[in-house]
Amino acid sequence: LQQGGLGARRRPVNLVGEQNIDEDRPGTEHMAALLGMPLRELGGGVPALVTPEPEAALCEGLSEQPFGVEMVLEPLWSIEEAPDVEVLGRFGDGSPGAAAIRHGGGLTVYIGTLNAPARLLRNVLRASGVHVYLDSDDLLLTDGEFLSVTASSEGEKAVALPTASLAQRIMPETAPLGNVVSFTERFAEGETRFYQIGIE
Repeated sequence: LQQGGLGARRRPVNLVGEQNIDEDRPGTEHMAALLGMPLRELGGGVPALVTPEPEAALCEGLSEQPFGVEMVLEPLWSIEEAPDVEVLGRFGDGSPGAAAIRHGGGLTVYIGTLNAPARLLRNVLRASGVHVYLDSDDLLLTDGEFLSVTASSEGEKAVALPTASLAQRIMPETAPLGNVVSFTERFAEGETRFYQIGIE
């Protein structure tokens, strides 16, 4: 985290464990314990850009373009390579900037930069057993009963429901969609539509 206004000195804040905040001692060892992966702090002004590993299962569907930010982050941490660690991407110096490990029946993912492709996040969610409603880079919000989609680009959007349900569009025009496990509608860029799922 960074505290202070524009131009303020970056202050590493330890959010792991019960230690007090110490701007001179980032909690590297505590982060490693939380993640279950060894990591180290990088020096030398490495930009926080991560190039995906094309062979990694969690990188399926990603382009080979780097993601993250071009600025130098301080501190910046890299995962240490280990047999049970899957490297998802590398910083410009070749060190792992994103990685995953399975332990205790769960999946832990570390992304060492400030943002990540939506495709990567969807892959992580699927691998964790989370239902993904929309396999495109659009905004979807739902509480399980009502659902909205805002299109980031023009085109058809295919919404997949967790189970077969009665569905209807409620805005902008009301339209029944039937008892479906998925439905597809065409959107204009920036358009938002609202739906009701599980109608009695």
